[in-house]
Amino acid sequence: MNTPPPTLSPPTTPKPRRRWLWIVGGVLAGLLVLGAIGNAIDNGDDAAAESDTTAPAASAASASTSHTIPASSSTGTTSSTSAAAPTSPPPARPAADPRCAPAAPGVTATITAGLTAAGYQLTNPTVITDSGVTYFGATIADAGGKVRERSDVWIIRGGVPYASTGGARNNTTFAEASDVLGISPGDELVQAVDSCVVEQTR
Repeated sequence: MNTPPPTLSPPTTPKPRRRWLWIVGGVLAGLLVLGAIGNAIDNGDDAAAESDTTAPAASAASASTSHTIPASSSTGTTSSTSAAAPTSPPPARPAADPRCAPAAPGVTATITAGLTAAGYQLTNPTVITDSGVTYFGATIADAGGKVRERSDVWIIRGGVPYASTGGARNNTTFAEASDVLGISPGDELVQAVDSCVVEQTR
């Protein structure tokens, strides 16, 4: 008995639905690829923009710094100028008492006559006259001109001299003014004429 040959089935063709799915999937994949490329391009543009923005900012900062240097230099010049400014001179010594006047030669000779040491002399003779009383001050020097007493004071009243300060009492023969006249060495006029003599011997 003869067996009939097997029947071959025709090849199957994909269904239309699957074909559309493949097409849609391919389109979506392409869109994703294009989107990635676009993002990469955008990122490159942003980086370039940031670089362009940073460069002017850096230039501006550099320009600001360059303007700051002269300012500090100017400050330094000012401080050095003020440091080099001349200082004010020291205050002048007080002027001598305006009541003081040079002693007359006769008055100086009267006091010189009472000096106890040979060769001693009086220099810078100065007087203040008040109410008929003469306050006489002078420097006592030896024969060589060396100062022995920087300043001493005598008081003359009624033509009679009296020794007031310690040097005047120790170096002349006159009576003490404090004992006879009641005028002490601390009297204001005694101190005034004494200061005038000291002023002249500086």
